[in-house]
Amino acid sequence: MSVYTRAGDTGKTYLIGNTRHSKDSSIFEVLGTMDEFNVSLGLMLSDISFSKDASDFLVTVQGDLFKLGSLIANDKSKDEDFKWLAPRVGLVEDYIDELEQDLPKLENFILPGGTPAAARVHMARTVCRRCERALVGHFEKNDEGKKCTLMYINRLSDLLFVLARFLNFNENVEDIIWIDSDE
Repeated sequence: MSVYTRAGDTGKTYLIGNTRHSKDSSIFEVLGTMDEFNVSLGLMLSDISFSKDASDFLVTVQGDLFKLGSLIANDKSKDEDFKWLAPRVGLVEDYIDELEQDLPKLENFILPGGTPAAARVHMARTVCRRCERALVGHFEKNDEGKKCTLMYINRLSDLLFVLARFLNFNENVEDIIWIDSDE
């Protein structure tokens, strides 16, 4: 089977269920940003030496994003199709809690950066946030799956923030505290 179908050569393409849409439809902004978020996780995994548990967890998240994208791309998806995300939110929260145990308490805003690994994770976090914004717009038109999806994506951005701090901490690199230059 060839990778090219020529079906999208006119600026329209198909979603699951064989519905045809313009490629500038907001649904493709959502799906494209979700894909970009997934790629950013793949870059993280290829650049950073995570523990096996952390790598496995992030690969599971990548699979979740694929499944989530397929549900969003199917206009026949219903709220119950997204319910599998609810326990995933708890798993992400547990992982955040585990990472935060050893971190110093955060009392200030911090600047993204530190080690190259932490900076890469912060970049993935910003793509996750963009994905979340695209999803919010999408759910204004179709709210099937809204609650579980937004909770999951929001928690993933929290996880990436904490993971970046954890990577800096493990390398003895302090978080860069933001100081307002006007004060």
